[in-house]
Amino acid sequence: MTETPTATPPFASANLLLEFVNTQPGPKRARDLLDDRAALVEWLTSQNLYDGEAVITDADAAAIRELRGAYTIVFREHVGCVQGAELLGGAEQLLRAYGQRYPLTPVIEAGGCTFQPSHTGIVGVFETLLAAAVDLTTRDLWPRLRMCSSSSCYQGFYDRTRNSSGRYCSMRCSQQAASHAYRDRQKKSCATEVAATRAV
Repeated sequence: MTETPTATPPFASANLLLEFVNTQPGPKRARDLLDDRAALVEWLTSQNLYDGEAVITDADAAAIRELRGAYTIVFREHVGCVQGAELLGGAEQLLRAYGQRYPLTPVIEAGGCTFQPSHTGIVGVFETLLAAAVDLTTRDLWPRLRMCSSSSCYQGFYDRTRNSSGRYCSMRCSQQAASHAYRDRQKKSCATEVAATRAV
C-alpha cells in the first residue's frame, strides 16, 4: 500500500495536537521542547497560545508533558502498536481526569455545537488541547492521529489513507521499515539454512 507523505492536516485541531506530541525528544530530536517553564512558554508562543502575561511554572510544564504522554500512547494505539499497549488504560484514565479538571463550555448555535475553552492563561491552554480532541472526535477523525511505526522516527502524523490504515508518517519511513523487515527475513533465512546444514 502507498503511504501518503507528511503534509499539513486538514484541520487546525489536528495540527495543534500533532505539533504538541512532536515536541518530545526522539530519534530526530534530542531536546524536549516542553522541558521546563521557559521551553513551554516558547512553544506556546509559537502556537499563539500565550499572551505574555499568564503565570506559567515548571509544575505546569510537568503537567503538560504528562498530558502529552497520554496523547502519545493513544496515538500509538491508533496505529496498532503492540509495544506499550499495557499503558493505554492508564493514559485513558489520565485523560478522563484532565477532562474533569478542565471542563469545556458547550457553544450551541444554529449550525451545530462545539466545545470551547472556558478560561484563559495556562488553564485555557489545557482546555484548548482537550477541545482539539473533542473537535476531531465530532468530525470522526480522531483515529487518524497516529504515531509513526518507524523506530527511527517516532513522530505524530495525520493518516490520509482512504481506509485509515497508514502506519508511517511518510514514504521514506515506510520504505525504511520495509528494508529493515527484508534484512531481518534474510538474516532469519540464513540462520535457518546454517542450522539445517549443521544438522546434516
